[in-house]
Amino acid sequence: MSSRFKIVSLCGSAGALSAYIEFLQSMPFDSGMTFVVLTHRRKETPCWLVEILSRVTTMHVEEIVDGLILEPNRVYVNPPGQDLTIDGSAFCLAPAKIVRGWPDTFDTYLNSVAQTTRGRAMTVIMSGMAKDGSAFLHELRQSGGFNYAQDDASVPSMPKGAILTGMIDYIGSAEQIAVAILGSAPILDVLL
Repeated sequence: MSSRFKIVSLCGSAGALSAYIEFLQSMPFDSGMTFVVLTHRRKETPCWLVEILSRVTTMHVEEIVDGLILEPNRVYVNPPGQDLTIDGSAFCLAPAKIVRGWPDTFDTYLNSVAQTTRGRAMTVIMSGMAKDGSAFLHELRQSGGFNYAQDDASVPSMPKGAILTGMIDYIGSAEQIAVAILGSAPILDVLL
């Protein structure tokens, strides 16, 4: 098994569930990529995201635990109340630094992705509030990654913030982004 498989990070918050579903339904079970679904979840908030996503894809879906090794053709969901990072091959968890106010869950994770996965990162900014996920798009692109933003988000703050960085390579619906990632559509430079 190649350790060079693409790591697709799906960053979404308010309104992102339908985008996750649309994206994963458009992705074959054997794409050779791994998918990391990131959400803003406080520790005390129950969530059935693993169960919901397991119903819409034939890929194995599981919640991340510390030290879990990434494998292709799998979907990983971040756990609540934890800061997630990656060392290039495994996940690392630590207690969340921000427990009140706007979280920086995506920025913390994407910073580690930019530093450890040269040429393997594909980042998708989906529906959600604030600008979490935008801070390291430049570094992700510099490390050979590609950045995508959802254009039909029900809560558009996060994708709009990402687009305003000038670091987004492709803008479209969740389904269109999945197709672009699969290579069926060319990566387009977005002119703002």
